[in-house]
Amino acid sequence: VCPACRKVLSGNHPDVITVDDPDHKQVPVDCIRAARTELFIRPNEGEKKVLLIPRAGDMNPAAQNALLKVLEEPPSYGVFLLLAPSPEALLPTIRSRCAHLRLSPLSRDVLEPALRQRFPDRSAADLEAAMGRSGGAPGRMFRPMRRPPAAALRGAPRISPCEAHALPPICPSRARAARHRLLGGG
Repeated sequence: VCPACRKVLSGNHPDVITVDDPDHKQVPVDCIRAARTELFIRPNEGEKKVLLIPRAGDMNPAAQNALLKVLEEPPSYGVFLLLAPSPEALLPTIRSRCAHLRLSPLSRDVLEPALRQRFPDRSAADLEAAMGRSGGAPGRMFRPMRRPPAAALRGAPRISPCEAHALPPICPSRARAARHRLLGGG
């Protein structure tokens, strides 16, 4: 796997912006606004900057309208990947500006080796649960696995308020929640 692909797979590529807030049922509008601002910063390593929204179907109308503004007038280097269970989950104005690609669910034969390779230290029960919840979608399978098991967080060191506020806000509401948890608020 090339260095750029490794960065993308680990979630560390500066030109790939993933917009999601798994702590919320819907993708909040503030996440879309933050990503929209980030998109207008020119690419660092490649020719394009990719805005990936893995739960585009979970955007509320306000979030979709915020996205619509950048879809109507995107930067020349901008590429958008909106993933939704069906086109009807998106507003007609969003759908009219997108090319539709139908993707089939992946089989367990494909999912299991990928999961075992990326998370070799996780229990068989964790891996099985992730595959069961995925419905054949790798993103749905990997997302909960990226979080450490609850047992691993017990006894984790607390950080100071200054350190917590220095955390980068990938998504403002998610950063607030992370700061709250790190400071011992639950």
